[in-house]
Parts: sequence; C-alpha cells; structure tokens
Amino acid sequence: MPKRKSTKTIDDVITFIQTTAPDNRFPLSGFSYELVDGAIQKLRAKGEFLDLEAYDIRGTKRMWNSEDGVNYALARTATKKLIKKLQEEQPTKTLEQILPEINQNAFYKKPINKYQTTLMGMLARIYQGSPYDALKDLIYDYEEFKAYRDLQTYDLTHPPLNTWNNKDGSKNYQLARTATKKLIKKLQEEQPTKTLEQILPEINQDTFKDKPINKYQTTLCGMLKSIYDYSPYVALKDLIDNDEEFKAYRDFQQYDMIQSPNNTWNKEDGIINYQLARTATKKLIKKLQEEQPTKTLEQILPKINQDTFYKKPINKYQTTLCGMLSVVYNNSPYAALKDLINNDEEFREYRDLQPYDMTQSPQNTWNDKNKTKNYRLARIATKTLIRKLKEELPEKIEQILPRINRETFCHKSINKYKTTLRGMLSIVYNNSSYKALKDLTQNDPEFKIYLPVIEKLKHF
Repeated sequence: MPKRKSTKTIDDVITFIQTTAPDNRFPLSGFSYELVDGAIQKLRAKGEFLDLEAYDIRGTKRMWNSEDGVNYALARTATKKLIKKLQEEQPTKTLEQILPEINQNAFYKKPINKYQTTLMGMLARIYQGSPYDALKDLIYDYEEFKAYRDLQTYDLTHPPLNTWNNKDGSKNYQLARTATKKLIKKLQEEQPTKTLEQILPEINQDTFKDKPINKYQTTLCGMLKSIYDYSPYVALKDLIDNDEEFKAYRDFQQYDMIQSPNNTWNKEDGIINYQLARTATKKLIKKLQEEQPTKTLEQILPKINQDTFYKKPINKYQTTLCGMLSVVYNNSPYAALKDLINNDEEFREYRDLQPYDMTQSPQNTWNDKNKTKNYRLARIATKTLIRKLKEELPEKIEQILPRINRETFCHKSINKYKTTLRGMLSIVYNNSSYKALKDLTQNDPEFKIYLPVIEKLKHF
C-alpha cells in the first residue's frame, strides 16, 4: 500500500509551538523535519522564537537523516551551541581547556539552551557516538574555530578506546610517532640552549606522563602504555628510525638513556646481553683512540680503569658505562676488555692482555678466588720476564738467571704493554726475586733444569 500522506501543515506546527512553548522542554511532537523547519522559518520572519531550532522540538522525524542525506549543517549548529553553553558556564576557561573535556556525557546530558535540549540522538545518528568526530566536523567547517584544527583524538581527556589503533585493530604507530615528535618539539622549545643529543637521553616515563605536548595540555601516558609497553626508549627509536628528520640520531641506544630500562643489559630471556656490552666497550675504546691519536692500543688498554667506564663519555649523548660495568662485569674493567678482545677479531692481537698488564690491576690479581696467593699466574709472569730478557740478551738462560734481581722485576717491562712485576714481587714473594725464581724452577718442567743455578744465588 502507498504511504499515507500526512495531513499536518506548517501552521499546525506553529500552533503547537506557540501553545506549548515550554519553560524548559517541548513535549513529543511527531512532526516531520520539513514541517518543523518550515514553521521555524515562518516564525523567525515574524521575529518570534529566534533561538529555536528543529532539534528543540522533541520527536521531530527525519531530522538528522533524510532522503537528501545526512544533515551535517544542522548537527554543526547544535554542536556549536553546546560549546557556547560550556563557555558560558566556565568563563575562566579557554577553548583549549574546554574542548578536550567534551565527552559523550556532555552530548548526552548537557542542555544546550532554555529548551533543555541535549544532543544524544544527534551524536548517535550523525557521528556514531563519537564526540571527537562531532567536534572535528564543526572545527573544520567553521572559520571561527580554525585555530583548533590541530585537535587530535589523543587530545581528548577521554579519548576513544581505539585512539591508538588502526581500523583493522593493529597499533597506529604513525599516529604515535606524530605524538612523540610533538613531545620532542615541545622540549626543544622549552630548552632552546640544549641540543637533541642532550634532550633525547633525558626523556623518561615521567616526560611522557607529565609533559604537555600542546595547548590542550595533552600528555602521552596512554600512548606509551598502549603502543610501547611503557618504554620511552622504544617510543623514541620508533620515531628516529622512521622519520628522516631524526636520521642523525639512529645510533641512539637504550644505554644512552639517563634512566635506561631495567633490562638494558639483559636479553628478553633474562640472559646478560654480552654482545651489547661489547659494542659499548668498543665505542669507549674508539673514543679514547680519537682523543689520543698519538697513542697505540698497547698504551691505551692498560690505562683503562673504573673511572674510564664511569666518567668517560663514549658518544655525542655523553653516555658513560658505569651501569654496564656494574651489571655485566661486576665492576671489572679487565673483564670488560677481555670479553671484547676475545670475541672481536679486530682486537685479536691483544688477546695476550693479562690482568697484571692493567695500570690499575684488580685488587685480587695475584690471589686465587679463595684469596690465597696465585702462584700459577705469578710463575707465568716470571717466565714472561725471563723470555723477554732472553730476546734482548745474546746469552743462555743459565747466564741470565743470576743477573735477575728486585730491580729487574720492578723496572723491566715484560711485554708490549710495558708491564713490570713490581706488584707481583711484593704481594706474592715479599719482594724476594730469589723466591720468585725458585718457585718457577721448582714447579715449571721447562725450568726445572735451572734449579741448581737458583740455589747458588746469594742475593734474595
């Protein structure tokens, strides 16, 4: 059956409005939008009900959607009235403060005028319940609001649940990178004397949580949680690796952060990340070589100590390796160096480096793990001294041995690192060269034949 044509007229609507004009709210009407709109125009022409809109007449049919399409113009008018109402009620607040606070409740429950009109139906039918879509539609259409066209979904105090997701449910890394970039730019604005090399390492969880990135006072705590599992470093690296503006910082490592992640020096399975530690140690050595171009590695390596790891910046981010030395190598510079040397072919010629070659050798260098004297290591060192003398003197060992004394141990360098055995002689042999030589000839098969020579020595 064909649809029954309505017999109601514009004059019927006018009569309804004039006779039921409420102190607060119109009753349900059931008139079509076309009739209500026509009645309102007619009343306005007579100077009556100038503030009345079709959405103020409850129950108006086909108001937001019709055969002609979605009535965005009317929706924008309604949204604007909501904003103006909020401004009236909060005169001390700016639009930058008001806009982010607008949520579904504002549309659902906040009356926009004396007719107690709320915009629940409009939000549902036009914008699928999205306050942000309603605000952006208004902002982009009205020149009055052009200053707020930078408003993003994440600027809302109650952003949509899927703010940081794409339509397919995957994480929206592009949006996250845009937000992180805004954070960095804000920090640069506030610290004009600092370089990015200084700013990046200082960024931490609190920066994302507490630092507003724009005029809407937006912070990125939610983003950091949703996209990067609370990791500032992962957020920064995602931006740096995908934005050409930051390509100069792609060497940025997690250990460059002043507050580096707790697991910086561990792999995902909790095992110590020796490869990362070796990379960092290598950078330290390269930095020392840059600063001391006239010195060889034989001269540089022995002088590296705890202070070197603690205080020497290895790169443009002023990173030091105090934490790494503590976590990975139990504060032992020698252990860090040996790990690198033994695992990097570039340093293979230094695999003969011993703990006693260090200018500041470890306190337990000449002791075993149980703190007894390490005679085995002392014999190796003494043998190295004798071989060095043999290289330099055209004499037999039995002729060289009697000439070795305390001065020899204290001043004769035994290798390319210019190591002397003063400390060893003092700690292990109570400064007695005789005891050192006797220990070697008594316990080393190669030197046992020289024991009678040592027994004849008169100096100790």
